[in-house]
Amino acid sequence: VAVLVNAVHFKSDWTIPFEKNLTSAGQFTSTHGQKKEAMFMKATRNMNFAADVELLRGASIVQLDYGEVDASKRDEDDEFAAFFILPSREGEGGINDVIQSLADQSFDTVLDQMSSWRKVALSIPRFRFSYGTKSIKAELKSIGISACFEDEMLLEMSEDPSVRLNEVLH
Repeated sequence: VAVLVNAVHFKSDWTIPFEKNLTSAGQFTSTHGQKKEAMFMKATRNMNFAADVELLRGASIVQLDYGEVDASKRDEDDEFAAFFILPSREGEGGINDVIQSLADQSFDTVLDQMSSWRKVALSIPRFRFSYGTKSIKAELKSIGISACFEDEMLLEMSEDPSVRLNEVLH
């Protein structure tokens, strides 16, 4: 009867770019302990940073902004930013601690801890992030959104009572 399509695309440059000549090879260790060769971007400069954040179970967090600097909005927050979080302990347990702490509170509460601009020596692997299409029907049902998959909830869309939501893809 109908298809609703939504797409998200984001591509931007860092507000303060990493210097290409400082990028060098190194070893990245996954949460499962696997080591992989990666190219690391490096910078030493003032950054919005917080170390040993209690709300993140001792993790450190740094903010890197995207987009051009707008001098007229100097005192406002940037519209887009990436937050890199380093767990206080290595491995899957460390990242799971961070994920659980983020689930337990608002991210704004964590951001309130980040009022400290400090000189930071940062090294992060170069990355490209993409995500394919995945069904989220099971996740929606698990949080209680199920009537639209089963009942005659869509009668305003169609007079046919057999019209139901079949799938939700993200």
